[in-house]
Amino acid sequence: MGGFSEKLFSESLAEAVLEATDNGILVIDTDRKVIKHNSRFAELWEIPPALLETDDDEALLNFVLNQLSDPQQFLKKIIELYKTPKAESFDTLTFKDGRVFERFSRPMYLDGKVCARVWSFRDTTTSEAVKSELKREIGFRNTIIHSIPDLIWLKDPDGNYLACNDRFEAFFGESEADIVGKTDYDFVDSDLADSFREHDKKAMEKGTPSVNEECITFAKDGHNELLETTKTPIIDNNGGLIGVLGIGHNITDRREAEEKLKQSEERFSLAMCGANDGLWDWSLETDEVYYSPRWKSMLGFEESELDNSLDTWKTLVHQDDKDWVLGKVNDCLIGKTESFEVEMRMHHKEGHEVVVLSRAFLTYRNDDGKPDRLIGTHVDITQRKKTEEFVRRNNEILEMIATGQPASKIYDAIALMYEERHPGMRCSMLELHDNKLLHGGAPSLPKAYCDAIHGLEYGPSVGSCGTSTYTGRRVLVENIDTDPKWAKIKHVALPYGLRSCWSEPIKNSSDKVLGAFGMYHDYPVLPNENELSDLKSAARLAGIIMERVHSENELSQHRQKLEELVAKRTLELEMAKREAEEANQAKSLFLANMSHEIRTPMNGITGMTHLALQTELNEKQKNYITKAHQSAKNLLGIINDILDFSKIEAGKVELEENDFQLNKVIGNMVNLVRLKAQERSIQLTVRIDKDVPKKLIGDQLRLSQVLTNLADNAVKFSHAGSTVSVHIALQEEYGQEAVLHFSIDDSGIGMSPKQQAMLFHSFNQADASTTRQYGGTGLGLAISQKLTELMRGKIWAESNEDIGSTFHFTVRLKKQMGSAQDKKIHDNQAELVNQAVAQLHGVKILLVEDNELNQELAKELLVINDIEVETANNGKEALNLLEDHQFDGILMDCQMPVMDGYEATRIIRQQDKYSILPVIAMTANTMQGDKEKVLAAGMNDYIAKPVDPDIMFITIAKWIKSENHS
Repeated sequence: MGGFSEKLFSESLAEAVLEATDNGILVIDTDRKVIKHNSRFAELWEIPPALLETDDDEALLNFVLNQLSDPQQFLKKIIELYKTPKAESFDTLTFKDGRVFERFSRPMYLDGKVCARVWSFRDTTTSEAVKSELKREIGFRNTIIHSIPDLIWLKDPDGNYLACNDRFEAFFGESEADIVGKTDYDFVDSDLADSFREHDKKAMEKGTPSVNEECITFAKDGHNELLETTKTPIIDNNGGLIGVLGIGHNITDRREAEEKLKQSEERFSLAMCGANDGLWDWSLETDEVYYSPRWKSMLGFEESELDNSLDTWKTLVHQDDKDWVLGKVNDCLIGKTESFEVEMRMHHKEGHEVVVLSRAFLTYRNDDGKPDRLIGTHVDITQRKKTEEFVRRNNEILEMIATGQPASKIYDAIALMYEERHPGMRCSMLELHDNKLLHGGAPSLPKAYCDAIHGLEYGPSVGSCGTSTYTGRRVLVENIDTDPKWAKIKHVALPYGLRSCWSEPIKNSSDKVLGAFGMYHDYPVLPNENELSDLKSAARLAGIIMERVHSENELSQHRQKLEELVAKRTLELEMAKREAEEANQAKSLFLANMSHEIRTPMNGITGMTHLALQTELNEKQKNYITKAHQSAKNLLGIINDILDFSKIEAGKVELEENDFQLNKVIGNMVNLVRLKAQERSIQLTVRIDKDVPKKLIGDQLRLSQVLTNLADNAVKFSHAGSTVSVHIALQEEYGQEAVLHFSIDDSGIGMSPKQQAMLFHSFNQADASTTRQYGGTGLGLAISQKLTELMRGKIWAESNEDIGSTFHFTVRLKKQMGSAQDKKIHDNQAELVNQAVAQLHGVKILLVEDNELNQELAKELLVINDIEVETANNGKEALNLLEDHQFDGILMDCQMPVMDGYEATRIIRQQDKYSILPVIAMTANTMQGDKEKVLAAGMNDYIAKPVDPDIMFITIAKWIKSENHS
């Protein structure tokens, strides 16, 4: 039975029990209001139904008192019990008509607190009635005790068990029959039994219920529970102690929930303190708003100075920001959004503005799901906004410097940037030329003052700037009127409200003074740490400009000479390059000619020795001719390598594109290498992974050449009796292309790091001795490297000296199409394209593209498929065409002059009438993040350039349909 069903069953059972008992039950709350009674109560007291229905508690009490022989005693007992809410009572009542009732009263607890008082009345006028009632009460008690999910037990004053329910049986793991008559010491260890006994005695000594928490382990299944136990002393009619009634309620889940809530609240409190955020909580039902102390303090207010109402916020928010922020709030309340984040200005107590970042979210009621609170935080971002603005202005100045803007314009920008950073301050820039101060930039200072300073010769008594340029050190003047450094020129400063001046010398990278940066205030003052830091940084920034200005003159003087040197050096380099190319061509031509010249007689030698070996020869003759024949073949191989290398260097090697079987290439390699391997007792193994495509397109001859060369080398350099392993794996697949990875592993002589560095160099082997011992031209690896590069791959080696080597190379080849699966894919693709083109017949599309060739190509593809096209060269033209024409969709280039596709799309989406108009990007930007940028601008999809017509039609048809055509 689930939790809800158990609760419903318990409530129904209680109601049934209440009506089934022969006792009259009356429940009165702590305010002395009747909250429950059963029908037996009304029957015993003969209360008319009409009186009960009135809920008139005073009339009901009067009706009861009128029936009693001693109404005052009745009232006295009631008053006494309400003064001691936890007390229990038992007495008898005598009626005027001779009836006698037993009255029993005890408190009702909820969560450990008294919430009401239960009165029970029993008619004991006859002994039979008493016996019957006793029997009924016993049955009622047993039923209730055994059905309640709490642990219930009864002990006598000595701690012997008198009764218990099923849940308590599970605790001890014994039946009630085995528990009754025994004590706690018979079932649990002595420490726990002592604790139980102590709580029992406490309840008996106090005469009132004792509540405590106890963690117990159930003997029946070994699980643990935290119980809230209530132990109540049981008193007989004569006031004698019968025993102790115990009830144990499982509070494990509740305590865990309380602990989690406590931890959550502590974490939230710590997070709020750590973040230094202000918190607000708006009750949508009462319109009350809680503002945290930090929320108020960031606006300069004490906690008691602001009311917790919405009007407080409305008063403090800037008038220009109020309406649009309330609009964001309203969007939340009507369900458009569940949260918002805004930056707004608010009034500080001291009169200035504070920029606040406000974040908020809705919470909902559990019963009907309606929003009941809007909760948010405030963060003071005033300084951050100032810093961001300062950084923005600083970046603008750096861009002005980088783009070569006039120095005077940059000087003014620097002065204005620091004036905005320090309201009330005025700044100036002075250049030093031939010991004279020249006006550089001072946009906020009066022109008359700047003219008066312009041309003054620097010195120790020429104001702050004149002194700092003279000494090369910072000068801080707190009061211009009284400082001797200003004595000669203060008459030109004071009339314009200049009262203090701080100056920092402007220097170049060699520490030479170029000028001075000055800061002025209209009252006597010295700078704080931030102002000193900015004074220094402003001078440093100005130094970049002044050094550039000084350097430009020197640069212009050297520019012509440098250009002459560059022209001369360029000519020399071109001549050297031409000579190198001619020498390289001559070398390649020589190698080609020589190899061809030698091949003719070499073919004769090999042919004749081959024929001679077919005749009858004695052993000595056969030995001579065999060696001559083998030497001729080796020499022919060397010549072929030289000819191959010369072709590759001359750029005359062109790869073929033919269908071939990979297995045949592998078989050819094995046939060529096997004989040499067998002669040296070397085992040759080949492994091809299952996923490697076998039907390929490419130059199988060149692939075989590289593979055979590497395998032949592996056999050549391996020790007799070892193994050479060839492995082919699929590295990557790109549509119809595959990248194959070949690795040839041997356990031969290996190479040192120095030797590995010489690999793949023309006419080089690991060392000279290798050529002598093993033979070869040293061209094989160089040729293999160039061939793998032509096949869009690479080659590399891993080796350890005296252990062996592994040579790797990759090639990119096309896969043959034509299998049933390939044909099915091709047919499906064609069907999709046909459906897309048919769907688009008659639609009208706006093509926005600035490149004439791309525009012409896209338009031709669309028009020949019965699609009407209008073109625009940029985003601005597109917006103008939209005003006068209707389109079913837009193909939008992203990078265009005047207005790009991103900006144009954002403007289109701002208009409700175009909210669902399909806009598809056509862009060459297909790197990671570009698709997200397209979608963020409001476009539906994108087509990558160069355009694949099939993909273009399928993508357009995904968003545009002919039935949409107006």
